[in-house]
Amino acid sequence: MSRHYNSIRWPGVLAIWACLLSSLQPADRPPLPCFLQGFYTSLPCGEQVLFINPDEEIDALINAPAPQLLNPRRPVCLILYALPNGNSIEQTFGRTMTPDLDWHNDIQHIGAQTRWLRDRITDRNLVLILLQTRQKSWPAWKAAHSDHAQRTVALVDSLRRLFQPLDPRIVLSGHSGGGRFIFSFLDGCAEIPDFVERIVFLDSNYGYEARHAPRLLHWLGADSHRTLMTFAYNDSVALLQGKRVVSDTGGTWHRSHRMLRDFSQSISFTTSRDSAFQIHQGMDGRLRFYLKENPNRGIWHTEQVARNGFVHALLAATKGEEQGYAYWGHRIYTDKITPDAPLPIALALPGRPPQSPGGSAFAAKADTIAARAREEEIYAALSHGNLPDFLRHLALVRFRGADAAGDSHSCILAVTPDYLAIGSDADFLRIPMRPETAQRIAAAAGAVLPTPRMVDVIFHAAPVHVAPVPYFPQGDRNEQMRTFHQHQLDIQAQLHQAGAVPGQLTAGHKKDIVISRRMMEAGRRDHLQLYGWHRLDGTPIQPLTNVHVSRYVDYSHGVRLVHREVVIDGRRHEIETVLQDALLHPLLSDEAGPLPQTRYKTDF
Repeated sequence: MSRHYNSIRWPGVLAIWACLLSSLQPADRPPLPCFLQGFYTSLPCGEQVLFINPDEEIDALINAPAPQLLNPRRPVCLILYALPNGNSIEQTFGRTMTPDLDWHNDIQHIGAQTRWLRDRITDRNLVLILLQTRQKSWPAWKAAHSDHAQRTVALVDSLRRLFQPLDPRIVLSGHSGGGRFIFSFLDGCAEIPDFVERIVFLDSNYGYEARHAPRLLHWLGADSHRTLMTFAYNDSVALLQGKRVVSDTGGTWHRSHRMLRDFSQSISFTTSRDSAFQIHQGMDGRLRFYLKENPNRGIWHTEQVARNGFVHALLAATKGEEQGYAYWGHRIYTDKITPDAPLPIALALPGRPPQSPGGSAFAAKADTIAARAREEEIYAALSHGNLPDFLRHLALVRFRGADAAGDSHSCILAVTPDYLAIGSDADFLRIPMRPETAQRIAAAAGAVLPTPRMVDVIFHAAPVHVAPVPYFPQGDRNEQMRTFHQHQLDIQAQLHQAGAVPGQLTAGHKKDIVISRRMMEAGRRDHLQLYGWHRLDGTPIQPLTNVHVSRYVDYSHGVRLVHREVVIDGRRHEIETVLQDALLHPLLSDEAGPLPQTRYKTDF
């Protein structure tokens, strides 16, 4: 099992060291965007996402701030949230409800509440980690493993190691059956570790036993910055279809009063009561019980979370408590809810194999082989993952467009931040290729090639523009690998002078291989379609052309991949379907009419 944990350690550690290097910028300059190695960008908020399996039966979603919001000069706080029974990661994260969605998507909204918290807690980087067992039940997982305590401790340690250089603090939290995760962790520790700064039971303390009280009190007393928050409602009287939900001693109402009784033997509490709540506070407010009365015998299990419960659980006993929100008030985070769960937007390519050649070595080899063989080498290298890591972090391009009826829509594309290249971050070569090779790679990566309109949209969204570097044609010089390499050097010199960082959306330095309606043009069917090479003023040197046969390749050609889905007004659509739609195609194409063909043939 330790081998499985170690397999997720190093990418995160290396990523954080890269962020630490960014923090060495002069204090009067903002830190550079912090890209986490191995993480993917999610739509539509640009957060950095990683799905991992830190244990054979546990799935984890790690949701970190977007690169431009992740500040390596600030400490990291990992919020571990163990899922309630029966819920998936996507449902727990939450999304905008539509008639076709299951109601579970609207009962917690931990994603939106975390986004709201990130806007308020600005002295640290909040990283949310949702933890789900394959059984969708932490109690069932615990029952299946006699070594559950040791496994849970190892799980927490492995997640901390992903961010180890920043010495992350931990919040242990969970809803419903997720509380069993917390108690398993407590059972596995002789003492609660110093890196745990907050523990939160959101109607989840079913597993509490008297043996936990001394350990929790010792931990709280050792540091005045530590907090324990417990939320429960009177489930002992709750009715579902006229029947009781739990027995007198089976729910969190009973367990919370047991906790309160056990803690009261060592410390004193102040209590406030009204018709809605009992609130018991001890240790200067760092230990609290929020116990909701239930005169109408309702079921408030998830409402304790949804009515700003997660927000309050993180802000109670801080200067942000009740600032801009109210616990049990209206949902304060509704503008942070997005239509989609945080599925990663990434190229479906494998990781870069060890010992893969860098760009310089690839260029030297490819310079000695025939053109067709070179295309096969290009495809083999990229389809097997020999590309720089910075190209895996897709950039989000937001824009508005009008459909064929003139109605305006918001659109989001996810695109490679630069043109496809072979090699590592330190040694790579932007690689021109034939359109059929580009099409094969796009298909392998779960992507499409852009239209001329997409190329324009990407250029205008890019923060980094590179002036075109044209070479005068001399025989077939511009079709040689050595010229490709020279063009790479000239581009890199401009980027270095501009202070650009790999991974920033960059445009203007290549002509794009595009798809267009001209792919079906009589006499030029399946010819190479080129467009772009924008000057700094935004005008393209190369208008859309299909004069070249598909086997023509020169130094100026580039391949930018676009993730196969576009988000239109908050909903995902397949780009190829949109391009063939009579109403929506103008959002992604400025040609007259839908595209009858959206791919190059790859069998010629």
